[in-house]
Amino acid sequence: MPDKPALLLLSVGHTWADMQFTYASLIWVSWFTTLLNTCLCYPHRQVQASQTLGVRAVSQRFQKPYNVCTSDWAPIVRCTDGQDPDEFSGYQVALWRELARDLGWADGDWSFVCMDWTPMIDDLLDPNGACTMAAAGVEVSMPNIVAGLKFSYPIYKSGFQVMVASAIDKGGTWAFAEAFHWSVWVILGTTSVIVSLLVTLTEILTPGNAANKKGLRGWTWYCIGKLVQVVTHVGDPKTWGSRVLVLCYAFLVLIMIHLFTATTATKMTMQRLQNDITGKGDLPGKKVETWEPYVPLLRKYSIDADGLPWETDDDAAVMLNNLHVHKHQALVLDTPVIQYMASQAEHCDLFPVGDPFETFSLAIAFPSDAPDTMIQQVSASIVRLQTMTNRLDELEAIYVQGGIAQAESSSDSTKGATSNSSTTAGN
Repeated sequence: MPDKPALLLLSVGHTWADMQFTYASLIWVSWFTTLLNTCLCYPHRQVQASQTLGVRAVSQRFQKPYNVCTSDWAPIVRCTDGQDPDEFSGYQVALWRELARDLGWADGDWSFVCMDWTPMIDDLLDPNGACTMAAAGVEVSMPNIVAGLKFSYPIYKSGFQVMVASAIDKGGTWAFAEAFHWSVWVILGTTSVIVSLLVTLTEILTPGNAANKKGLRGWTWYCIGKLVQVVTHVGDPKTWGSRVLVLCYAFLVLIMIHLFTATTATKMTMQRLQNDITGKGDLPGKKVETWEPYVPLLRKYSIDADGLPWETDDDAAVMLNNLHVHKHQALVLDTPVIQYMASQAEHCDLFPVGDPFETFSLAIAFPSDAPDTMIQQVSASIVRLQTMTNRLDELEAIYVQGGIAQAESSSDSTKGATSNSSTTAGN
């Protein structure tokens, strides 16, 4: 049996070994727990960090001052590279200035940026783009929606419109005679001579002093005078037979005078277009021109149109020249563009025909990551301006249906109410 000192020493040894084992176990468990936590949480922290950076990047794009991008296409927007932004005009430009005022944005809260159309859309689709929005009358279409663009409440109801170039039949020196065919004039002259001859014979062959014997010369003058409403001082026929003849002749003259007046007035006020295209239904089989992206849309109406570029004013001038030289018989573009082109035609020889078709909406476009609150605020402002002040209709009448001088005058007054310091950026 061991003695007590030996047992005590043995007990202390076991206790020290147990403590070392326990301490080592704690260290191992702590290290394993730390390693496991790091492996599990690192990806989450990495995602969280990247999301935070992304939020910061997005927020920078939508922080004031906002870059309101736009692009030139009359009459919606009129702007050029290098032009003073205060001189920008057009339906969308005037509307945006009023929207900014309605939203309570100060002069330094936003700035205009004028760009070409394609770079503007590409900027909106680029996550690192600079445009906060595009106030340029962007079409609300499936390709744009699928690409990721967001839109405000519509600002304009557009569509396709047909325009033709046609000469106007203005008439000539003898246009007044076109009221009747030449044969009618001959019959009227012959009738007056025959009536005068019959009246003369009737008066001469009537015995006694009851007749008015003025002779053939007198009664011919009398009948011709009645035809042109001239007082002849020949006197009236005395016999009943002559009176019946003159009464019938006078009734015929009365009818012909009224017909002449009505026909002449109609011909003088009516513009007779020398073109057989009156709308969309007449375009199949004709030589039609349009913008390149619109060609597939027109094919479903059996319209085989030639697609042309439309990026600058020079491109639009080429389209109009094709109409004037009859290279194409009709031009199909957006309704506001057609109406504007027709109103600005130098020789008044461009005419919109038929009703708009393939209607669609134009709106303010936003990037896919635009805050919903911003889009809602802009949309609410558009609705307020239309429902409370009817301002959208007024601007359409000025910039789309009105003339240049009227539009510039309205643009100056609008800019006076809402001026802004803007910058212009080219392509």
